[in-house]
Amino acid sequence: MKDNNNRKKLYPVIYSLAAVALVLTFVVSVFNSGTTPEPEAVQEQLEVDENTGAAAVAKSDVKSYRQQTTEEITEAVTEKASEATTAAQPKTQAQAVSPEPTYTLFDDGQEMSWPVEGRIVMDYSVDTAVYDKTLDQYRTNDSLSIEAAADTEVHAAADGVVEAVSNDRVNGNTVVLAHGNGWTTTYSQLRDDINVTEGEVVCEGDVIGRVGTPSVYSEALGTHLTFTVSKENNTVDPKLVLKSME
Repeated sequence: MKDNNNRKKLYPVIYSLAAVALVLTFVVSVFNSGTTPEPEAVQEQLEVDENTGAAAVAKSDVKSYRQQTTEEITEAVTEKASEATTAAQPKTQAQAVSPEPTYTLFDDGQEMSWPVEGRIVMDYSVDTAVYDKTLDQYRTNDSLSIEAAADTEVHAAADGVVEAVSNDRVNGNTVVLAHGNGWTTTYSQLRDDINVTEGEVVCEGDVIGRVGTPSVYSEALGTHLTFTVSKENNTVDPKLVLKSME
């Protein structure tokens, strides 16, 4: 009888321990699953730190460092891609490069106009030496010196584009015209007020300048135009391509 009474006393204890174990198991399971709810007041409100006085931001408003860094990288990549796309876009009409100047190309079957009318005071001669009055010596000459009064208009001998405008002690002010197919003409001993600029297209007969004071290297010839014709950088006797003077 005594043993039976002891067993009856143990049953409530066993049942209580089992109930406690079940409760503890449930609490541990909930904690590990992260589903333990936090008080809404802690989640949603901003609390003031007692030591610093700074407002603590609610967890729902805080970005992780990784998320913030990823967004910054994405923005940078997007900006670079946008810049590359803009650079690759074709130029608008306002930005388009101007086309190359066009003009009638000179060829071997054509003739040139005389740049000025006047007497030849020093002829073209590359095979035989001719007398140079200014230098008082005989030398070869690769151009024509055509007599003309000061300020006489100088005309383009053919259609072309201004290749160069220059000045030096021997030739004075000079204009070079390119006529296409390797042909060029050179006009020297001009006044300072040249009428054309480099890259400008001119037509046959256009005024490119005026006869100026001759340089010290040709002053004995009086006022004149020095006229040179070249093909593929080799000088040609201008009289072979100039129209016959009537």
